[in-house]
Amino acid sequence: MYHWMHWVMGVVLSWAGSFMILPTLMLFCFIDGFAPILPSETLIIALASLWHTGQVVPLWSIIIFAVIGAFFGDLGAYHVGKWLPVSKIPVIRRFATEEALATARNALNRRGASYLLTARFIPVGRVAVNMTAGAAHYQLRRFMPTMIVADILWCSFSVIIGLTAGRFFKGHPFLGMVIGIACGITMGLIIDQIISRVTAKKNSQLAQEELGDSVV
Repeated sequence: MYHWMHWVMGVVLSWAGSFMILPTLMLFCFIDGFAPILPSETLIIALASLWHTGQVVPLWSIIIFAVIGAFFGDLGAYHVGKWLPVSKIPVIRRFATEEALATARNALNRRGASYLLTARFIPVGRVAVNMTAGAAHYQLRRFMPTMIVADILWCSFSVIIGLTAGRFFKGHPFLGMVIGIACGITMGLIIDQIISRVTAKKNSQLAQEELGDSVV
């Protein structure tokens, strides 16, 4: 993780004021949509944290390129899940496990759009959920508008974290990026824990209800 952060921050500091950073950002967000190997949130937060220095591309361009990349990455995950047996592909199976796919499938059946929105904020979780949506043939006309909203919220959230960190550590851009990235990772872990606990509680309640029905 440290090496990733160090590399990303090096790229940001070198290219932040150049529009070449935008296609790079879009590529990060696209690949991260179906293969969580590139830290897209990290790059967004790092760029936003430099806004107060005046040495970065406009915020609106960061948001637009990030959202476009994320949206097509989500579509990529959806179609991978729809057309390929994801649980049998070694590279994908590392993060889209049978357990993760089963959990996502159950949640999609119960909550649909709200689950897609929430999962966008969890790097590995969103991949499993989006692939499961494709595998379960979740309606594309419902999936696409939901993900547009989710991607805008996700990107805006990352930008806000970066702006906040950059403001508090103005004059120390490197430190601002480090703190912003750390906050983003922490928030992702917190959201993941909250969702896991809520899902476990609901599954327990459903199991008790089914047990009660079987007894009756």
